[in-house]
Amino acid sequence: TRNDKFYDAPRPYLDKLEIRPIIDADQRYNTLVSGGADLALEGVWSNIDKANNAGLQNAVVPLGGGTTMVLNTLKAPFDDVRARKAFAIALDLDGINNAVYDGTAKLPRTLFDESSPFYKDIPLAEQDRAEAQSLLDELAAEGKPLDFTMSLYPATRAVGEAIQTQLSTLNNIKVNVRTIDVAQVGQIMAQKDYDTLVSTVAFTDPEPRLWFSFHSASAGNTSGIKDAELDAALEKGRTATDQAERTTAYETVQNRLVELNPVIFYTRAAPGVIANGNVGGIQQYGMGSLLPETLWVQK
Repeated sequence: TRNDKFYDAPRPYLDKLEIRPIIDADQRYNTLVSGGADLALEGVWSNIDKANNAGLQNAVVPLGGGTTMVLNTLKAPFDDVRARKAFAIALDLDGINNAVYDGTAKLPRTLFDESSPFYKDIPLAEQDRAEAQSLLDELAAEGKPLDFTMSLYPATRAVGEAIQTQLSTLNNIKVNVRTIDVAQVGQIMAQKDYDTLVSTVAFTDPEPRLWFSFHSASAGNTSGIKDAELDAALEKGRTATDQAERTTAYETVQNRLVELNPVIFYTRAAPGVIANGNVGGIQQYGMGSLLPETLWVQK
């Protein structure tokens, strides 16, 4: 409810905010367009696309990184860099986008969004099925055909099915899917009981998110990647006070992530908002949050 002693009078403009979690994407969108809500925080590209086509207000904060398949580098099969590369370059991200998001998702072709001062045209894993098959054959010849399980939430199972379909045409690879729920994640991560796991590595400034996700000393390093050159660049990026030094450091980070493939970025995150036309004062900040004190509704 409104705080009459708020420091920035006459804000806040609204008497109260009612916040309701609606997990299902279709239900969330339908609630908005039917008038059951005025505004929705939205993270699904297809809903943002529908809102745009329907003439609703919509906006997305441009972030680097995105949604990922994290590869567990601490055990077979993804302790072998060849297995990680084969998986990464076998995938057709446009195909996943079309199958799962109706082609509406923004894809992470580079680690940094083009709006970032750290952007470099250093492509992330690019599809090369011939090289992927060569690597798979090489592994199989050593008695290590690629066989792994993707641990997916119900909402991301369609991603797994799309990947299974794509990779079924290659030899010496078998892709399995298991469905997990949020309650299992802590235990699964603590025990490193996964081959691949869906996660998000999204950021505006790369610090602290990249250090947290990829430095070997970080508890948030879900892939378990350990690389001295990557660690040094992440340390330099977080401690340097000169912008040019930070830019150089994060260029190294980008190159090492391309070489090592500890994660596979398959869509950009969509920290968005959609709203009906009677809502004003929409201001996003950070990772897509809204300033509540600036919101107003036309009566």
